[in-house]
Amino acid sequence: MPHQIKDAAQRKLAFRGYPKVLLDRPKLAALIGAMAANWGEIDETIKFLFGAAAHSDHQNGGLTIDPIAGVVFGSIEHLGLATRLDVIKAIIPCRLGREYVAEFSDIAAEIRKRNPERNDVIHASWNICDEYPDDLILLRDGQPYRYTFADLNDRLERAVATRNRLWDFAIKVANAPKIAIK
Repeated sequence: MPHQIKDAAQRKLAFRGYPKVLLDRPKLAALIGAMAANWGEIDETIKFLFGAAAHSDHQNGGLTIDPIAGVVFGSIEHLGLATRLDVIKAIIPCRLGREYVAEFSDIAAEIRKRNPERNDVIHASWNICDEYPDDLILLRDGQPYRYTFADLNDRLERAVATRNRLWDFAIKVANAPKIAIK
């Protein structure tokens, strides 16, 4: 959990932010990079899950996605995470049966819960402060918050667990028999 620096004004702390500030904190930069990569994996797994739920042909260890499913997903990809999750949730009972809905709903809720943690880290304008040589500083509504290695690593660990859970479900869906659309 980030730590608010409540006495920053009284202590006259100086915060420096510039485009390459993360290079001054390489271990924290690596965690942020890993977080970005992990969320890229989540996005790709959501795309895979959409194709697997909508229509797939699982042969020879590979998954062939119906071209129409690919076009449909491509047209909604820019609408945001919540919309993509809602579309998948709507497709699942049509193609797989209701027993998959509860599991996906739980995973989707976890993704939605983790997404603000992602946005907070990935879209941050980071600062550093000499008084906190091992930390990054995020200014939020004029208030400084200190992020330690443990803070960022905890977020990354939660995001990786979410990604793994989503991937396991996607594989389950890809291997599941599909209900024929009549």
